[in-house]
Amino acid sequence: MSPLYKKVLKWVSGTHAGLLLLILVVSLVSCEEEIKAVQMAGSPPPPMPPPPQQTIEDQNQKKKIQDEPLDLDLSSLILMPADALKASRPKNTPPKPPEPKPKPKPEPKPKPKPPEPKPEPKPEPKPEPKPKKISYEEFIKQQGKPEPTRKVQPAPRPRPVDVPDIRFDSSSLDDLLASSDRSLAAGLSAAEQRVIATYGEALVARLNAAWIRPPSLSGRELRAVASFRVNRDGTLSNARIVRSSGNSLFDQSVLQVFRTVTRVDRPPAQAVRTYEIPFRNTVAP
Repeated sequence: MSPLYKKVLKWVSGTHAGLLLLILVVSLVSCEEEIKAVQMAGSPPPPMPPPPQQTIEDQNQKKKIQDEPLDLDLSSLILMPADALKASRPKNTPPKPPEPKPKPKPEPKPKPKPPEPKPEPKPEPKPEPKPKKISYEEFIKQQGKPEPTRKVQPAPRPRPVDVPDIRFDSSSLDDLLASSDRSLAAGLSAAEQRVIATYGEALVARLNAAWIRPPSLSGRELRAVASFRVNRDGTLSNARIVRSSGNSLFDQSVLQVFRTVTRVDRPPAQAVRTYEIPFRNTVAP
């Protein structure tokens, strides 16, 4: 045995002996008290207290009894080995370790994309074989003699055709204005009349550009007079034929002008005036 184990065994044995001694002392004291209690319960009432001298003697006697050491037989004590004491003691069981948490499942790794197929290299174009040079005689043998080129004759120039002169008559202000407005124009100054005449010439040019002459009437001399009104905002209204040409196709071509042109520039001083313009189809000399 090691010295440390011996010391521990002695200390344990001494501790057990002290505990047993203390238990015996306590049990003896409690037995005396029970005996006194039984005696007091079955005995007659206690006698009168002794005189003071007897009480002092009793106290001295009790003191002697308490001072005397107890004669204990330690051989009757049971000594237990240290291993048995260790086994009798409850083992301090360590606390259970906490259950390990389940590890998170690793995320699946994305599958690698298959590599894109490399484009096949384009085949290099084969060089075209150079044409073989052949002589003129060999070419004629293979292709035959070429036909002689024909001379292209220039196309004959078209003959001049007499085109009729299509125009408006606007020689004077009286030719432009209707009879109802001619008296009003006479009272205007020369400057005002020039303004109206200039406006009338621009109006005639505008209508002339919109007139389409029937092709079937070329070469025939015809004349028609159209009357129409120019409002303050420049719109045209009340267009009609006041003098027919005697040809309905020609007259309709004149009225078609006013279906095409419905608005012109505003008249001078925004005066509402009625105009009469002749349309003439003449043949050039």
